[in-house]
Amino acid sequence: MGAVMSVVLEGLRVLVVEDDPELRNLTQVILEEEGVLVRAAAEGSEALCLLDGFEPHVALLDARLPDITGPELGVALAERSPFCAQVLVSGDSDGVIEWQQRGGLALPKPYEIEELLELVRHAAARPAA
Repeated sequence: MGAVMSVVLEGLRVLVVEDDPELRNLTQVILEEEGVLVRAAAEGSEALCLLDGFEPHVALLDARLPDITGPELGVALAERSPFCAQVLVSGDSDGVIEWQQRGGLALPKPYEIEELLELVRHAAARPAA
């Protein structure tokens, strides 16, 4: 736990992929207030385009996007950014359980601000695959 709490959010690069505009914007604002550099996308294809010139430490992936699922986007993201920690964000417990069984980090919706920040710290502290 000590290693997680010692991770400084300021300067981390986070990719937020969320189709709900209010949740996407709120997440971006919360992270930016902590000094996180954020790029945000509403769809998987947009997220992959944002990777040009941006190497995220952490990606928050909505489980269900208009053009792709979060896990499918995770595969594409791993090919482009292999050292990026991925967090599946979902209101559906089935997808979260399967993701976690494969060793993935997950953030259930709805979530509190501190849960978000703690999970971003935890993801950033994980050793690269």
